[in-house]
Amino acid sequence: MAAFFTGVVRAPLTGIVLASEMTRNVNLFHPMLGACAMAMLVPALLRNAPIYDSLRDDLLRRERRRATAAIEGEAADAPPPATPAP
Repeated sequence: MAAFFTGVVRAPLTGIVLASEMTRNVNLFHPMLGACAMAMLVPALLRNAPIYDSLRDDLLRRERRRATAAIEGEAADAPPPATPAP
């Protein structure tokens, strides 16, 4: 659990503390530390972004598209400019 949490969220200490508190056992501290180190190393080598960074980027991309569509929609709904009388 600690290694999975570390790989997804990139928070190794939080993963180790959560797993230790849930199991009430610190006997596996050293194996968890090694597993969490590998869980940090593998995504770093693969250049994968943490889940929260990916979610934030997707949200910002959707908001930017929505704002752009709203601006273009307002421009399409606006009446054409009046021509001056001769």
